[in-house]
Amino acid sequence: MKKRIFALVFAITLMAVSVFPVRALENPAILSELPVEEQLEFLREQGIEVPFVYVEFATALIPRFEMDPDDPIRARDPQTREFAVQVRDAVNRYYQRDSRPRPEKVFFL
Repeated sequence: MKKRIFALVFAITLMAVSVFPVRALENPAILSELPVEEQLEFLREQGIEVPFVYVEFATALIPRFEMDPDDPIRARDPQTREFAVQVRDAVNRYYQRDSRPRPEKVFFL
């Protein structure tokens, strides 16, 4: 009986050890909680150049898209709108959200 209990405890421990590292990959760091420099580095790694005038805008977009992956983009300027779309797509890739076809939610002011 003691051998069966030991084997069961050992098996559960082995399974827990093998599952937890995978869970760490499934739950990445929260982007918006990273320092600004790391948020900007993440965007650069995604191929998004952040002009100095867009730094505050970019760091404000990240938590918006964390909360709502399809949050509508309200921008009058096409360049600003395209930048916001790139940030949204990068955040969604980071959280491994599907890139399902969706109607673009873009509002012009």
